[in-house]
Amino acid sequence: MARSLAEIHGALPEILMAGFLFMLLLLTPTAWAQTQPSVLVWDIDQDLVITGQNTNSVRSIASLTKVMTAMVTLRHDGNLDRRIPVGAASHLGAGSHSRRDVITAMLVRSDNEAAEALARDYPGGRAAFVRAMNRRARALGLDHARFHDASGLHAGNRATAGEVAALMVESLNYPIIPDTSVQRQALIEQNRGGRTRHVMLPNTNRPLLYEFDAIISSKTGFTRAAGWCVGLVVRRGDRRVVIVILGADSKQQRFDIAREIVYNQVKSAEVEQQRINAEQDTPTTWWDRIRAWIQQ
Repeated sequence: MARSLAEIHGALPEILMAGFLFMLLLLTPTAWAQTQPSVLVWDIDQDLVITGQNTNSVRSIASLTKVMTAMVTLRHDGNLDRRIPVGAASHLGAGSHSRRDVITAMLVRSDNEAAEALARDYPGGRAAFVRAMNRRARALGLDHARFHDASGLHAGNRATAGEVAALMVESLNYPIIPDTSVQRQALIEQNRGGRTRHVMLPNTNRPLLYEFDAIISSKTGFTRAAGWCVGLVVRRGDRRVVIVILGADSKQQRFDIAREIVYNQVKSAEVEQQRINAEQDTPTTWWDRIRAWIQQ
């Protein structure tokens, strides 16, 4: 049966996305075809997979691990002002820092020592924290997800793109996670010995965050085992869309894929809203049309 123009117009974003991914396969055979990243675009509110490739492949997830770290930390203790010790490897510097600042450093700058400090702060220490991460994964139904550390440096921290998407959605229930993760840069004020020191933490996902205001949650990751990864939640009109990319061949490829997807989702929402507005403004009967003409 022939599809109407309206049906084709409504399917245009999905058609464009499929074409975009196909062109990447053709144009980057040495990168895309060999590494075959996992790509998932999922409309949360309609429970609709818009685009998916290798979504069930279990692979290393690098610093996307820190989304789970943040959730387990917040479930353990919601007091963000309590101070905990942090080692010298942190961007915050060695010393005692509020849990709010430690979580900020972890989510904005992907600070590995910050993640480990939060794990050490857990009752029973780091090992107990990792066990709590895996228990939480099972409770959320993430059957393939495995965690060996809080930072994501361990290659054994693994999950599917679908499970990472579920993790991103679950993290929206902890407002500090999305709110902090999309800060383009964080300014941390520290008072030591009567002196005030400011620490500026640029976001690891700055280019996308500066380009798109529609991103409401963000986390990047990279290790040699995982490749270049990112998890995003984007506003698409009155709906939310999760975007997950695992195992991109380069930072640039990750950015190009993510940017194209975000742009298409935001733009298609604008086009859809324009269509809805036009339909609402268009008279539906001959009498409506006459009245509209009279009122002009």
